[in-house]
Amino acid sequence: MKGKVSTGNLAACAIGLLLFLVYGLAVYLFAGELNSTAFISIGFTVVAFICVFAVPRLVGSRPDIEAVFFGIPLFGFAMYYFFAQIFLSAVFIFFQNVIPGNIAFFIQLVVLVAFIIVTIVSFTAQRSAAQKSDERKEQAANRNIEVIDVKGLVDMCRSKGMSPSTLHALEHLSDTVRYSDPFSGNHPVIVAIEDRISSKMLDLQSACSSGDDAAITGIAQELENLYAERSRKLLLIK
Repeated sequence: MKGKVSTGNLAACAIGLLLFLVYGLAVYLFAGELNSTAFISIGFTVVAFICVFAVPRLVGSRPDIEAVFFGIPLFGFAMYYFFAQIFLSAVFIFFQNVIPGNIAFFIQLVVLVAFIIVTIVSFTAQRSAAQKSDERKEQAANRNIEVIDVKGLVDMCRSKGMSPSTLHALEHLSDTVRYSDPFSGNHPVIVAIEDRISSKMLDLQSACSSGDDAAITGIAQELENLYAERSRKLLLIK
């Protein structure tokens, strides 16, 4: 389901919420008077907390394809960033009278920018993988339609009582289509061959409708040759 967040991510978000509440309580009880360094640190911690909740929504639109960075899920990086920010914030608040605000701001900004870069890379890779997955599913669906079309032509010709050689040619073509590689990768050379196949399929449908045995056999052989050429080209490309 689109936008669905996994139970594991929800549990991690709940843990993050508890940690944030404990963090806020600790700051309220023990930090005393706060200066600019402390307020900057608290602000960055709030941003980190928001990121923990935002990441599952960001990547949850495609739960079938996980957003990862060097094998680590993006949500895991969000939690690492959150824990690191809590640690940095605690240090800066504890030493707020020693560490200048500009240094605290710069260090926490670098950590945030690093996390944003990881997020962009992971999200972009997920979108790219999702697009390729959708293309492969679409190509597989189109190939299934072609198989069904040829089977329909076999049934049509059989009902018309056409010759066994014609039925054999169509059945062999149906097997050729079924076992051909459905994934072209949208390569221009393969796309050109597939356009020729689509055109010949229309010719085959017309020939079957008119009951022309010779035309059906000839077109079926041409389609066999085109599928063989397509397979050779795919081997070279892959």
